[in-house]
Amino acid sequence: MLSITYISIRTSLLEDDVLTALIAGAAARNKQRSITGRLITCNYFIVQTIEGEDADVEHLFAAISTDPRHTGVEVLERKQLNGRQFSSWMVHHTIGVKEFANILREFKYETRISSH
Repeated sequence: MLSITYISIRTSLLEDDVLTALIAGAAARNKQRSITGRLITCNYFIVQTIEGEDADVEHLFAAISTDPRHTGVEVLERKQLNGRQFSSWMVHHTIGVKEFANILREFKYETRISSH
């Protein structure tokens, strides 16, 4: 089982209402593929983890990587799992800057999130 966590920056094409609809549509598609994960947003930053069978996660991440609704997609972590970290799709949290910075530190990633 593969897990990929990435960070990206939302573009103007991915405003809150579009993000909400995207999550709802993704939930149904990802349930069929047994992909689970979490999505964390802070201002225009996104950190998302997707997990499932290797080929399914690679296919989904390839599509995510070329989606014009966000930019600067950068993998924070890619790892093999013995079991799921997330039991359902999609856990979504909108959090504050300080909490988001702490999550990024877990991945040893530093950025200036207050500028977006």
